[in-house]
Amino acid sequence: MDALTKKEFYFDDIEIGHSESLGSYTLSAENIVEFAEKWDPMPFHVNQDNCEASIHGGLIACGVHLLGIRMILTHNMEALEAVVASFGYDDVRFKAPARPGDTLSLFAEWTEMRESNSRPDCGIAKLFYRLGNQDGETVLSHFDNLLIRKRP
Repeated sequence: MDALTKKEFYFDDIEIGHSESLGSYTLSAENIVEFAEKWDPMPFHVNQDNCEASIHGGLIACGVHLLGIRMILTHNMEALEAVVASFGYDDVRFKAPARPGDTLSLFAEWTEMRESNSRPDCGIAKLFYRLGNQDGETVLSHFDNLLIRKRP
């Protein structure tokens, strides 16, 4: 079982450079429109009839939707049981449009780690996420800074 998805996972188990796949999600036009109507009703997210004239050339998912997909796929990680908090995202980039029919796959890689100065029972680690489509294009990337429990 991979490090991110095994049951007993703690800060002590992190290996810098270790990466793995965390699952996939297929977008539909209905899903894109439903999400965008509530959270980001820009015409190229909600209007299938007129969005072909936009610079995107068709209907695309909004960035907040992509972050939500990243989040739900992250919940495939049983390692989340050791995560105490996220301190925030760095370098959030929307690199390519995500369109109806795209199957988006999430990849994660540990890039940094250090001891916590204020919580001796925890460490701080940086995890790089890349959400890519079926053609290998990255649609979203960012770093997440996590406070993670050490092995008891």
